[in-house]
Amino acid sequence: MTETEYRSFIIPGSVKPGESPQVLDEESSRGAWGMVDTNSRYAVDGIMKKYGGHKYRLKETEFAKG
Repeated sequence: MTETEYRSFIIPGSVKPGESPQVLDEESSRGAWGMVDTNSRYAVDGIMKKYGGHKYRLKETEFAKG
């Protein structure tokens, strides 16, 4: 997801059903995005370090519903 998507859709929609959309000022909105983006980048880096360079083969595919 992009910064624009996060700040335009996720933040306003992060409220309980029936409540008004959340409105953050510019600084708070950018700060929230910065935390999410940074955490995501560290997570991807960790996954790549753990699993990168390995070859995997799909053994089977199972569908929960028809």
